Amino acid sequence: MRAIYLENIEPDIGKDGVIFVDGENAKHLIQSVRIRSGEKILVLNGRGLKVHCEVQEISKRDLNLRVFDIQEIPDNRTLSLILAPPKKEAFEEIIKKSMEIGIKEIIIFDSEFSIRSQFNLPRLEKIVESALIQSNGTHKLELKFEKTFEDVIKTVPIESIFYFCTRQTSDKLEIRQCKKYLLIGPEGGFSIEEEEKFNSLKIQSILLPTNILRSPTAVCVASGYMLALERIN
Repeated sequence: MRAIYLENIEPDIGKDGVIFVDGENAKHLIQSVRIRSGEKILVLNGRGLKVHCEVQEISKRDLNLRVFDIQEIPDNRTLSLILAPPKKEAFEEIIKKSMEIGIKEIIIFDSEFSIRSQFNLPRLEKIVESALIQSNGTHKLELKFEKTFEDVIKTVPIESIFYFCTRQTSDKLEIRQCKKYLLIGPEGGFSIEEEEKFNSLKIQSILLPTNILRSPTAVCVASGYMLALERIN
């Protein structure tokens, strides 16, 4: 269903309530989409709310939506991503795909081969919002920034981290029905010293039978693998 993102919409809007839309959202719907009265539209707030509406009135610069159904979706996402960022284009692609997949958060840290640059946070938020609309997602992807991997593991339980590597799979994987953190490196991978650190911490490692993957592809493959294991277990 066609959707828009309005972060300030709350459940108390109520059925038969009216949502006033202006600004960029209205401009897109009126000028680009050429939406018509009576068409259905989904309003998302990124915090679990899905508001089903019908276009009621349209002017040149704004429109009114009549609410006819409201759903509050619980946040049942189990996957998070721990990422040493690749180059800008690949990094932005990862953000988009992570939102579409339903990853809860990306924890970003510096590794030896990661691309260190200033992040354009407003641009990244726009990418998240666009992907949320495209996928009809109910909960926004969160972006968190840490300096080092040591900072990451102060808040993330080691036993919940799964490192997707190019060397070997741990002898015995323990896939639990709980939150999971996928550890993905930049396109240059992690250094030998970093991999030795992961091994010393007994982080579970997974080697998949694929060719060398770009970071965005690795995120998709790793997510699919873990989601499939969740269903099996």
